[in-house]
Parts: sequence; structure tokens; C-alpha cells
Amino acid sequence: RVAVSSAPGEGSRFTIQLGEAVDAATAATATATAIGAAPAPVAPLSVNRRVLVIEDDYDTRTAMERLLASWGSDVRAVPALPPALDAVEDGFAPDALIVDLRLADGASGVDAVKTLRQLLGPSLATLLVTGDANAAIVAEARQLGVPLMFKPVRPARLRAFLAQAFAAPCNAGQAAGSGIQPISVAGSAAADVVKQPKAG
Repeated sequence: RVAVSSAPGEGSRFTIQLGEAVDAATAATATATAIGAAPAPVAPLSVNRRVLVIEDDYDTRTAMERLLASWGSDVRAVPALPPALDAVEDGFAPDALIVDLRLADGASGVDAVKTLRQLLGPSLATLLVTGDANAAIVAEARQLGVPLMFKPVRPARLRAFLAQAFAAPCNAGQAAGSGIQPISVAGSAAADVVKQPKAG
């Protein structure tokens, strides 16, 4: 802020008041936010770890794919079980699965998980996501013994799941214990980037 004061015969006095110093990184982040630019990428979670996503909603699937790719993962995101099986047949062996509990045309995410685990091994780290908080839905996921997250999925919780999955000693195709403990967490609408417009 600049202020000026003057008196006849005495001249003028200029005062400059500066705000608190801001480092270049903070200023750049603030500028990017102001113009709607994408935030700077975070450190890779684990480069080239493979994640197979089955989500029938296009917008949610695309957002999930972009988020996981920004963390350094090699991602295949498909709308249903058949193309997921095609990806595996083509040589894509995932280190983790993220599956919508309710897929299109009445298909079950639980059935998709069972099929893929039969093919790739029961140790395959798996996360089910759903927009339905019905107790029966939660029980269905718990019977399978895998984590369940409610939509919209919070990126911090998704990242925590993947960090645990990638830290496990065994990968897809290994039948020994998974090292992944079943958890159940409910997502919050705050700060979500993976949005779901419908119940899944």
C-alpha cells in the first residue's frame, strides 16, 4: 500500500507498506488456484504399480483413472467385468483392484472381484466402492473380506489404501496371505475429486 502526505513549503512524503513475504512456491500455487489450473502433482505413490478399475459411470471412471495416473500408477479403467478380463488376458496383471459394488445392468462388483481373484489369486489387494450405505450392501462387502469405501471417494483414503496394498509382500497371482486388513471407511464430500453422480 502506498500513502502520500504533503504540506506547503515542506514537500511530500511517500510511505510504502509491504505485505507479509510469500515464497515463490506459495505464490505459484495461489496463482494456479486462482486461474483454475491443475495443482502441482504430488510425489508418485509407486511408479508403474498396476491398478485395475471397474466402474460403469464414465465421469467417475475417468476421474479415478486420471487421479491414479497422477500418482504414478499404470491404470486400466473399464466399465464392466468382460473388458477387465480382456485386459488381464492381454497381459495386464494388476497389483490392486478398485471395483464399483453396483455395476451396470444389475451386474455385481462382488461377483467381478470373485472372478478376478479366482484368475489372479486370492491375495490380490481389492477395494470396493459404493454410493449405497444400505446395511445389506456393507454386509455383502464384509462377507467378501475386502475394504469398502463410500462415494464420493476421498483421494487421501484411496491413496492410503493403495500405499498399504503396494507395501504388501505379495502381488497378483500369489495365493499366500495378502497382508491387507479389511477396513471400512465412509467418504466425505469435502475436498473430493473422485465424484459419483449416481448410486453404485
